[in-house]
Amino acid sequence: MLPGMRIFVIGATGRTGQQVVEAARAAGHLVTALVRQPDAVEPVEGVTWVAGDVRDEDVFDRVLPGHDVVICTLGHVPDSPPDLCSTATGRLVAAMARHGVPRLVVVSGAMIGHPRDKLPWSYRLIESILPRRDKIRIADRREQERVIRESGCTWTIVRAPWLKDGTPLGKVTVGEALPLGAFASVRRSDLARWMVQVGTDPGATSGAVAITN
Repeated sequence: MLPGMRIFVIGATGRTGQQVVEAARAAGHLVTALVRQPDAVEPVEGVTWVAGDVRDEDVFDRVLPGHDVVICTLGHVPDSPPDLCSTATGRLVAAMARHGVPRLVVVSGAMIGHPRDKLPWSYRLIESILPRRDKIRIADRREQERVIRESGCTWTIVRAPWLKDGTPLGKVTVGEALPLGAFASVRRSDLARWMVQVGTDPGATSGAVAITN
């Protein structure tokens, strides 16, 4: 890990995003966090809250220059368009290429792209009975992963199972073909710490992994 890197966080006010901001600061990095309403966020030393919406065409060109790493915890919210993740990520990676930002870490879901033979039967059952809105959002997430894989940057897709709040357990298991049980989970705090670590690892290569406690 290189000390004092500049990390740009998307989705910083969500439960996982908040943990990423905290983990990055604890590791000694400078953080820029994109939020819709920065005035509503408590000031934090070492964190610059920037007003912006990922749905705006020019937001990434405005804030990305000078950063070393992007960590994205973007997810759908009730008022978001169905193609939010794929469209925003497409704009993000294009801006990263324009401004020479080389590293991207994105949290996804185990149901999105993890090898199906490594998923429990319950995941497949759940996906088959989801309402149409959720199936559209899953399709958007899969398109987001495709955009990332073809981006040309050094990327890590982190496919998390059930996310839990609470104090970190301090240890995670990570793997491209990691078998996941029906009750597999990861603490958001542990997920965030690992994302910051892998995002600031100069030897990291592109790949998609699942992660559990």
